[in-house]
Amino acid sequence: MSVNDATAIVTGYVCPALAVFLSCSMNAAPVASVQQALEDGSLGDLNPIPWALMTGNCVGWIAYSYMTTGKDKF
Repeated sequence: MSVNDATAIVTGYVCPALAVFLSCSMNAAPVASVQQALEDGSLGDLNPIPWALMTGNCVGWIAYSYMTTGKDKF
């Protein structure tokens, strides 16, 4: 295996897989707090704004990928 092959594997598979794992972990971190708020029937100290921002971020990335890919490739 050459250095170029190893670099392609790391940048093409390892880093994206790590990014997916970290992203899912960050988005799932407050699940226990959400469950507690659902049981209590009140938000209490729970701030819902980060979920709205995460949703907006996802929509932005989807729009970006659509715009950069171009309609001629579909």
